[in-house]
Amino acid sequence: MQVKRLGIVLAATGTLALGGCAATGGSSAMKTLDASGVAKVFKRGSKACSWMQGATKGQDFYYTTASKTAGDADRNIGNKTIPGAWAVQGDQLCLSFGARRCYRLHKVDKKTLKLIDGNGNVAMSMKC
Repeated sequence: MQVKRLGIVLAATGTLALGGCAATGGSSAMKTLDASGVAKVFKRGSKACSWMQGATKGQDFYYTTASKTAGDADRNIGNKTIPGAWAVQGDQLCLSFGARRCYRLHKVDKKTLKLIDGNGNVAMSMKC
C-alpha cells in the first residue's frame, strides 16, 4: 500500500529529525494555540510527526480518512505499530492509541509543539 510505504520512509526520516523535539526555550517562548491555530497546524491534512515522551521516542502518522482534521493514525515505536485515531476538537488535539487523550498545543517554533495535558503538564514534545 502506497500510504504505508510513505509512512516507512517518513518514519526513517523522522528519526533523524527527532533531536529537534526537545525545545530549549522557556514557557515564555511558547504560544498556546487557539482553535484556529490548532486547525492551521493540520490544515494540509495528512501529517507525520516525530515525538518524544520522557525517554520514549516515536513517530505518528495522521491520515485524513474522516475529514481534513480527523481520521485514522499509526503510532510507530521502534518496530511496533499501534493503530489509532486522531481529531482536532476546538483548541485541542485528541489522540486515541488505546485510551483517548486530548491536549492543548503550545507552539515552540515553526514545527515544534509541546502537548499539554489537562493538568497543565507537558505530556510530550512533537515535531511536525
